[in-house]
Amino acid sequence: MPKRRVPNFGTDEEAARFWDTRSVAGYLDELEPVEGVTFGRVRVQVSLRLPPKQFGRLKQIAAARGIDLETMLGTWVTERQQQEEAEHAAPVASSSAP
Repeated sequence: MPKRRVPNFGTDEEAARFWDTRSVAGYLDELEPVEGVTFGRVRVQVSLRLPPKQFGRLKQIAAARGIDLETMLGTWVTERQQQEEAEHAAPVASSSAP
């Protein structure tokens, strides 16, 4: 079987089209580990306890907007944070705690 070659991609879209139609299994011998690369946004998970009725209503609101609940709540938190920061001269310092 001839050796396969991973092409050099000019854009992320080219790479996506290539890998959408192939299995990475046939190219493992050409791949190298990469360290220090983060894809997407790094997020911290938060646990929140809500009364069941409120949770149900929030899910309904998100569904009516055509978005998932987590996206809607994240947007609301960001909007409220921006509002708070705009109302105060200096932004609230973020904690460096783990």
